[in-house]
Formats: sequence, C-alpha cells, structure tokens
Amino acid sequence: MKKLLLLGAFFCITLSCSNDDDDSIDFRYESYNLSVGSLNNCTKLEIACPVGVNCDENYYYRAYSYTDERFQIYISFDADIIKSFSEESIRKNFRYINFVFRFPEQSSETVSYHYSTLDPIRKLDETTEEGANFRINSFENGVLNATISGYTNSISKIIISDDPDCSIGDVRGMCGENIEADINYSIDLSFCLE
Repeated sequence: MKKLLLLGAFFCITLSCSNDDDDSIDFRYESYNLSVGSLNNCTKLEIACPVGVNCDENYYYRAYSYTDERFQIYISFDADIIKSFSEESIRKNFRYINFVFRFPEQSSETVSYHYSTLDPIRKLDETTEEGANFRINSFENGVLNATISGYTNSISKIIISDDPDCSIGDVRGMCGENIEADINYSIDLSFCLE
C-alpha cells in the first residue's frame, strides 16, 4: 500500500509538472486562417488619433484601428485620403500597417501567445523580409476588402508572474520569450472605411 501511495504521489507530481510546462502546445505545422468583418455586415474601423489632436484633413495622417480577442490592426494613410475614399486613393495614400493575431484557445490568465511583425508593412502587394504581405482586394460601397498573409517560424509567449526577475524592459510582472512555430497565416479583412 505504501508503494502504491508513493507511486500515486510521483504520478501526480509528474502530471502537475507536465501541465505547468507548455510542451504540449505545439505551434508547428499549423495554419492560421481568420476572417474579420463582413461584406454584408461591415465592421467599422475606428479613427485612431493621438490624444488632443483633431484628425481632420489638416492633420498630416489618418489612422484607423480595430481590436478583438483574436486580432488587432493599425493602418495609417496620408491625410489626403479624407478627400476621396476610393480604391485608387487608398492605394495612393497607404503609409503602413501593423497587426497582431492571437491564440486565445491556447492562452490562460497567466500565459498568452501572439504573433506580430517586428516592422510595419510599408508596401502593398510586396512580401516583407519577415514574410508578411498586405493586399487590397477591393473597395466597393465603402467596404475595404483586404488580405494579410505570410509565414512565421516564431511567435511570442507572454507570461504574467509575480517573480521579481520577470520583466519586459521596465514593465515588471510580465515576461516574454519567442517560441518555435511553423505557421502559414491568412487573414481576410472586410472593414467600413470613411
């Protein structure tokens, strides 16, 4: 009986150790496909202005953002886009785009996973050195239809901890690391733009 209790305790400790370790979460050989917004029920991009700034045609840029639990986008245009919302104007005035996609199913209260490029995408229809591409498919009836696609071999893991050694820069209580991945991603966007 004593051996059985020791074996049971060892088994429980082994299980708890393996559950604390995220080796079971494997981001290799995965594809990430996401659709945000809809052509029929358009999701509106929010105008993103610095605090205290009136983002009108007199400001030097016009930026938009969107955030949900899976995806975040920030897209910037020259201010001239305000004069004409058309596919041609969107292409001509495009400055850059930043994005983040997340993995909520693999995350918990203390651990989260996400991917974002290190540098913004600054050219349409060209793959960056990091493997990301932003393509505008169409702009009709006020709806911007676009696709972000690419490949990554690394995603970020963020850990919330009270460990005194846990910090990112001067932010205490948050640690980060890059983990190996093998992900082809494609994110279809349909946003109202005005």
